[in-house]
Amino acid sequence: MKSKMKSNPTLRQRVSQISVGVFLASLALMLAGFILYSFTKNAIAIREVETDLNKSSAQQIEQLIPSFLLPEQRVGVLLLLEKYRREDALSDIQIITEESQRPASFSDCVLGNTRASFCQNANGKESAVLIPIVESGNHFGWLFKARPIASAIAARDLLQMIGIFIFVLALTFTVIYILTARMLSRTMPRALDDLVEWIEADLAERPSTIATLPFKELEDLKEKISEVLERYSKERDQAVVGQLTSGIMHDIKTPLQSLVTARLLLERAPEASEKRTQFLENLATVCNENLPVIESIVETTLDGSRKIALSLTDKDLSKTIRKSIELNQQCAELHHVSVEVVMPSGIELTHDSSQMLRVTHNLLKNAIEAAAESSSAKKVQIVFTALSSEEVQITVEDSGPGIPCSPDKIFRVFKSSKIRGSGLGLTITKKIVEAHGGTITAGKSASLGGAKFKVVLPRIESSRPGEILL
Repeated sequence: MKSKMKSNPTLRQRVSQISVGVFLASLALMLAGFILYSFTKNAIAIREVETDLNKSSAQQIEQLIPSFLLPEQRVGVLLLLEKYRREDALSDIQIITEESQRPASFSDCVLGNTRASFCQNANGKESAVLIPIVESGNHFGWLFKARPIASAIAARDLLQMIGIFIFVLALTFTVIYILTARMLSRTMPRALDDLVEWIEADLAERPSTIATLPFKELEDLKEKISEVLERYSKERDQAVVGQLTSGIMHDIKTPLQSLVTARLLLERAPEASEKRTQFLENLATVCNENLPVIESIVETTLDGSRKIALSLTDKDLSKTIRKSIELNQQCAELHHVSVEVVMPSGIELTHDSSQMLRVTHNLLKNAIEAAAESSSAKKVQIVFTALSSEEVQITVEDSGPGIPCSPDKIFRVFKSSKIRGSGLGLTITKKIVEAHGGTITAGKSASLGGAKFKVVLPRIESSRPGEILL
């Protein structure tokens, strides 16, 4: 994992890479545009100068011809050349009669005999034209005219380039914004979804196929979460073992103590005496009363981690509920809790009576113990009714302090509000109800102020009762 983390860039590095990359690409594009723009403007300027130089050349040659034909007019050549220089804003104008007379800066210019030729000086700042002077087959030389080339980047052009620069700069930051926003709106949520999936897989103890996260910060976060989950898992395992052990030992201690006491009394009685026979009968009675309790505690603990086995038959569910009331009658009297029952008879339901007895017994027992903590009226109400031809409902309400945690968390394993409770009771109750195809929910009692548990079961006819593993 360390090597992978080193190869991943940080989010800041990725944004910097995008920003610098786009900026450099935009800068290179802008420079290339400026160079192309400059060359284009220079070429246009050269063509404009050449056009201007050639535009009046034919007329000027016609005016110069008489000066070559008539010797007395030779003096007028200089005057005409000076006139042409001013009119055409020339930097140089002269008559060349031989190749050696060309200006040194225009040494590369070609002297054509039939048509004008154009060229630039060595530094490219001036453009010139060489026009042959021909009349009646006689060649008198060449008219040389030179003119400065206008700067390719004038003030107006500079403003245009500044506008282009601003446009490119705005485009650069727009592209950076789009790429960064795309990364944050797509890459980050996808990476966070992968991280959540990895956490869920880790909590469920199943292998995760998560790919490498795109940013180093997320990899660091993943490593920190992994450390926290591992530490939490160890602490939770220790807490679960301690809580489960404490709860089971507390539940088993009372019936086990009765067995130990009965056995000690039997050992102290003389052999073959009437008292020993009485103690032996007492031990048998204590065993009959407490061994089923211990067995029930063991079964409850095992049911927390295994599937519930149902033996379904069509029976009157009200009888099962009444039996659980009878089992809790002594507990209610001990805590001075009144139990109100609203329940019709004759409502048959396909169910496992022994398992549903565990459900109603557990709910009623918890309600009585909760109501016992009330400082005012200590009351429990159990209502059994048929919602429709397809469903029945059992509600158990109490006047106790209510549910201390979120109602949807009360059914979690080891989530007990009792000091020594294992938290398995409601978890197994929920498993039994769901095994019957029903639902159980928890909430607040509107009438009594404490907790309220509602069980809804389907009324499904069982034509072939038997054992079903769910």
